Amino acid sequence: MTFKLRNCPKMTFRIFIFCIFISCSFQCIAEDKIALLFLTRSTPNHADVWKKLLKEAPGKYNVYVHSKEPMGDAFFQKRRISNIVSTTWSIHVKAWQALLQEAVKDKDNVQFAFLSEACIPLHSLKHIYSIITRDPRTHIAFARPWWDSNNPRELHTIDKEFRWGNAEWMVLNRKHAELVASDRAVIRLVSRHENDQESYFATLFAIHGCLFDDLCAHSYTYVNWNNATNGGASPYSFTDVSNFNDALLDEAYNGGALFARKFSKEYPSEDILQMIENSKLVSLRADPKESMTQNLSLETH
Repeated sequence: MTFKLRNCPKMTFRIFIFCIFISCSFQCIAEDKIALLFLTRSTPNHADVWKKLLKEAPGKYNVYVHSKEPMGDAFFQKRRISNIVSTTWSIHVKAWQALLQEAVKDKDNVQFAFLSEACIPLHSLKHIYSIITRDPRTHIAFARPWWDSNNPRELHTIDKEFRWGNAEWMVLNRKHAELVASDRAVIRLVSRHENDQESYFATLFAIHGCLFDDLCAHSYTYVNWNNATNGGASPYSFTDVSNFNDALLDEAYNGGALFARKFSKEYPSEDILQMIENSKLVSLRADPKESMTQNLSLETH
């Protein structure tokens, strides 16, 4: 039996409405995603680790990369953003903004994690996803400026009440990410100063009255400044497997960290993966909301 829908306008209309309903339903149940924002010189040091873990957490992450140089790894090169801005070691906040401007275009991205080429995950990305998405707040360690007021990095063109310092490694929620992405005036002032990435974000949020709104003063990223190098300008770098490094990593896990840096290319990727596999056997041993506040007095790189 053949139905001629052109002779059945009511049936045609019902089918049309049903199709719209199904389409909208699929859109409504789209899964929230975390945007992984990599600011690098080239390919991440442990690209193989990231790619393996991303395959194990399909549909949960989007990856964006701002790299000084083209990357040899096809996966990350494909995700390199088109707007590559000029950066230096101590002035690069506009690169973070470029990453956020690209990432906020996808409405499914609800959290935005700042990562470097030397960052690694300490847990499976499925586990990290569950921790980050259960708390909708921005997570950023911040404090009043820890440098002298005569330091060239001091923001004298901004009222003192709005001057703050922050750790660079943060996770922003969508509200704060969109604020950064749309900013023009504040970033123009702050990017004239050294270490702009350690002043801009907290200062911007203070100016807009949301530094203490929907925000947790905490970092998900472990960085060791107690054993800093380069005259205290650079954090400790993990280069090999040792009892000393294992003790530092225990400190990171006990503190509830989700990411860690700096891990050099020389650190064995297979040991990182084994460490992550071992972490699956236990839950986080501390509430990440109450731990991992960075030693801001040493954030001078």
